[in-house]
Amino acid sequence: MTTISPENAEELYESEDGETVGPWTRVTQIAHEARRWMQGYSLILRDEAGALWALDYDLGLTEEQPHELPWENGEAVGLTRVYAHEVVQVEYRPVPPKGGERP
Repeated sequence: MTTISPENAEELYESEDGETVGPWTRVTQIAHEARRWMQGYSLILRDEAGALWALDYDLGLTEEQPHELPWENGEAVGLTRVYAHEVVQVEYRPVPPKGGERP
């Protein structure tokens, strides 16, 4: 496990995909693990060597639920090493695909 400074974590959270802060580049943000009052997210970051890391946090789904942002306590934030896996997904739409209808 490696860590990131709370300042860099917050700046990357507020930045756009592709932006660089210190030695980190923001790759994307992924929503996962929806719970009753919270939505889990991972901010995917790339280090200077090209390795990918996840910074996990939760956002409240109502104005009464607090966000749980791990950098708010002022301490270094732990990152989890992650690896990219390509996934093919089929979508179903009410219009035929380009090139006509397929069986």
